[in-house]
Amino acid sequence: MNDKKTHNELKNIKKVGLLPLFFDKNKGKVMICLMIPSDPKYGGNEPQIAKGGIEPGENPLQAAIREAWEELGLPPSNIKNIKELVKTQNGKFIWFIAEVNSMSLEPAGYETGAVVWLCISDAFKQIRSWQKPILGYLVAYLKQRKQILKKH
Repeated sequence: MNDKKTHNELKNIKKVGLLPLFFDKNKGKVMICLMIPSDPKYGGNEPQIAKGGIEPGENPLQAAIREAWEELGLPPSNIKNIKELVKTQNGKFIWFIAEVNSMSLEPAGYETGAVVWLCISDAFKQIRSWQKPILGYLVAYLKQRKQILKKH
């Protein structure tokens, strides 16, 4: 019965997103990686979290890692830890966070015009408005984990 529930929950998931985090000990800040689309048809002109659909044969975590590689140029080998942060839109969207080893990236795909690393306070000012609640969940998670969040 539990397996059936899990299968039904997975069937309901339509999209995933991944937010890479780099803990900059020198600056005492958490840096997050966002993409700026190459064309407004890919989601506007503001920085946004790497996100997309789940391809056949993928689970949500695999899809999130793939989307981050395609849209940010984040190689899976750079991911240190990954965790589900929150489900939104009645469970149809899963957002993951991933601690990365470094801010080094490879070239991103055609949907990406630029990739930026921002501290959380700057990200709140620039990110697409509908994604700001995801940053709110991130801040709450980091506070719970007692990570240092300094303003600059």
